Amino acid sequence: MVKFRYGFGASFHGSSKALLGEMIPIVEDYHGRGYTLTVRQLYYQLVSRNVVSNSLPSYKRVSNMLLKARMKGLVDWDAIEDRGRKRRMPGEYESMAEFVEAIKGAYRRCRWDGQKHYLEVMVEKEALAGVLEDVAVKYHVSLAANKGYTSASAMHDVAGRMRYQTNRGIKCHILYLGDHDPSGMDMVRDIKDRLSQFWAFPKVERIALNMDQIREHDLPPNPAKKTDPRSRKYAAKYGGDSWELDALDPAILEDMLEKAILRHLDVKAYMAVVKQEAEDTKRLEGIATGA
Repeated sequence: MVKFRYGFGASFHGSSKALLGEMIPIVEDYHGRGYTLTVRQLYYQLVSRNVVSNSLPSYKRVSNMLLKARMKGLVDWDAIEDRGRKRRMPGEYESMAEFVEAIKGAYRRCRWDGQKHYLEVMVEKEALAGVLEDVAVKYHVSLAANKGYTSASAMHDVAGRMRYQTNRGIKCHILYLGDHDPSGMDMVRDIKDRLSQFWAFPKVERIALNMDQIREHDLPPNPAKKTDPRSRKYAAKYGGDSWELDALDPAILEDMLEKAILRHLDVKAYMAVVKQEAEDTKRLEGIATGA
């Protein structure tokens, strides 16, 4: 727990105190379950509970309140993160023993050996890649944050991997997660079209956000951007509202991705590779320690 009071500000009263009383239990609940929230995710949890309205002024108020609460030592600093700003630091170790442990943790065989399918995951927003990372690592699946319409360089790299797997007789899939808005709903088409330019033709599966999920989880709507050139086509099919992927509970997002991966995974073959990996790790430890 990292709660520390920096300076002395005014106390919370009235509606601010009431809002804080709603915010803190949500943050502590998610942190207790191992999730680190972004400000936006916390905001959508408050919107879904009808604590605040879904508007820009409400978002700014939640953001300001959260900062004040953290500065006053009321919210754990480690419970909230900015996933768009990550520190990059070379690895370093206190001892050889620590280095050996790091090697053991880093060692992975190609866990998809013997599989009939090859998967990559794409998510529209970098902030949500952090939510999905544990599942992607668990199943040794590539995860990329597209940040909207992704670059030609990134698509070229993906296409190269897809062509390689296809030439080996492997069926290729891209699992996509994005907002339900004019641009977000166009992403599957864009990914297919642009990969085809590089002679790659994977099956692109949109696993979130879809209308049935919006209804099931009663997600709060936003006005669709009318300035988006795709807005007219979108409005004709879905109306004037849009929904953000951030509004989903992180646990639900993880579950959606895991189920989608398992639909294509031969678990028996996968676990055989994991077993071999564990045996290799023991031998690696013996070599490193001279045992």
